[in-house]
Amino acid sequence: MLFLLLSFSEMELFSEEELVISPFLFPQEVKEAPANITIFTKEDIEELGIQTLAELLMLVDGVYVTPSERHLHRVWVRGVKGYYNDRILLLIDGIPQREPIYGHAPVDENLPLDLIERVEVMKGPLSSLYGSNAFAAVVNVITKKPEKETRISASLGSFNTVEGWIRSSGDKFLAEGRIYNTEGDGPEFSKDNERNSLRMDPVHAENFIGKFKYREITLFWGYEKFRHRYTTLWDVPYEDWAVDWFFYNTLRFSLLIKKKRNWIEGGVRLYYENYDNGGYYEISRDTITYGVFPIKKSSLCGMNGYMKMEGERWGIIGGGVLERLHVRDVRDLYVNLENPEDTVSPFSDTSSIYDYWMDPRTIYTWGVFTEGRLRLGILSLMGGLRADKYGEEKINMVPRAILKIGKRRKFSLKVMYGEAYRNPSMRELYIKSTGIWPQGNEELKDEKITTREVLLYLYPWKNTLFKISLFGNTVRNLIRVENRMYVNSAEEDTIIGAEFALKNIGEKHRLSLNLSHLLKEDSFYPRTMLKCVLNYRPTYTLSISPVFMWVSSRGDEPPFWDVSFSVCKIRGPFTINFKIQNLFNRHAYDPNYRDPDERPIDRGERKFLLRVSYAL
Repeated sequence: MLFLLLSFSEMELFSEEELVISPFLFPQEVKEAPANITIFTKEDIEELGIQTLAELLMLVDGVYVTPSERHLHRVWVRGVKGYYNDRILLLIDGIPQREPIYGHAPVDENLPLDLIERVEVMKGPLSSLYGSNAFAAVVNVITKKPEKETRISASLGSFNTVEGWIRSSGDKFLAEGRIYNTEGDGPEFSKDNERNSLRMDPVHAENFIGKFKYREITLFWGYEKFRHRYTTLWDVPYEDWAVDWFFYNTLRFSLLIKKKRNWIEGGVRLYYENYDNGGYYEISRDTITYGVFPIKKSSLCGMNGYMKMEGERWGIIGGGVLERLHVRDVRDLYVNLENPEDTVSPFSDTSSIYDYWMDPRTIYTWGVFTEGRLRLGILSLMGGLRADKYGEEKINMVPRAILKIGKRRKFSLKVMYGEAYRNPSMRELYIKSTGIWPQGNEELKDEKITTREVLLYLYPWKNTLFKISLFGNTVRNLIRVENRMYVNSAEEDTIIGAEFALKNIGEKHRLSLNLSHLLKEDSFYPRTMLKCVLNYRPTYTLSISPVFMWVSSRGDEPPFWDVSFSVCKIRGPFTINFKIQNLFNRHAYDPNYRDPDERPIDRGERKFLLRVSYAL
């Protein structure tokens, strides 16, 4: 079972069996792939006791995940950050998970990790293949294939965390149901002993997922129900605090049809996602108490297709995508609790009864792409180009080029150049507000990033891999808030960094050690991170995995370190996992996402997790 940051077979000098498809849509060895890629397998998730995708991503070199309010986490990659996870692209079996209004990619309890076969994390711009939001990284989650097995699992953890799921699978189908519940581990106080409104509180999640595969046809469907409660109104006495809640209901369908004959392969995928986000909180204004119902309803549907031809030393692929983003209803509905017929916001003006709203809107996007590769001895050339049009805006053209020189089991050197873009979200473009919220700005330009990277793999001795990456990002048109309106930054942001990784495999151990550093001062992002994962297997059925992490200062916050420890035991049809997170109960604060000096967010206390699964 591997360990980490690269899988066992990947560390096993990139064996022929360890192939990735995400960065080029051709099955390739990791060292050949035109991206800086990290792989996690289902064994990694099981043995490390990973509970959320955010927890998994924190183990990737150059990736930083910070807690936030509303029980959400935000993923920052190589110094590129955002309030929402809209500068990374999350895929599930190649389908974008991009909520249309905010462009947010959920990485919390929304996704049941026991359904995952593997996760491929690709750092760097990949808009030449995936379009908008493939800005700083792409995370492709590949779900399990149908197999003859029925398995049940139950988990107990700190803060009254309970999880249970059952998965049944045959030759052609897979079905799973899951329930998750926790009281949350957010702090009641900030480090200044002030009551902290930005806390992660009770969460309830339910998932129902199915997959059907017949020959070259794959049908996937899923329903996700996610509820969380959190406290706000920190400027009033504690006894008058409101307990607020938000919910997310998401429905997904996809159909994939593909056909392969000799050296030609083609495929078409149809997908539909419906997002129903809402909530409730109370607020007082001029001695009148209002119940506030945030309403956000939208959908994303699309079709993409590809055709590829591949020879022994060459390959070419072309394809296209068409998407429809539709916003049905966005508004904050105020209801006077003393007079329910009064639904006019106390913050609105005469132009609207709402203080936050968006008119219904539909946007069509389309894109075409092509990529090719050519191998000449130890030299390989790869490149691609994509053109996209978003609504009525101009066409985006984004290229990518890679030069690779390598000798098997000796070294591999990749010089990579790529560009990417992010369309402004509908929130940033079209939201109207008469209250405290920022206004949308239809004049916004697309965010752009250009990345240059040199990636070197060395094999100094048997079963050891050393990886060095030097990269530079140039970011333009970053979107920020100014005078309660979204605007593009007029300045370029340059980020230079380096990543170093050492992987070693012995008869009974697997070690992964990586260090990342940015040559940039930032109020939020740590300049230096050290992460170490050791997997020790005294016996075939027992795995012991300590994880150490050190993160340098973030703004005014001092460095913090964290140690987690997990034990995985297989006994017949039983798999038992026990994990301690934050072993030494270290409290560490992260700057707030809005103001580094405003109520830093506590990473919480020591947590325990016990998980037992049984194969029937």
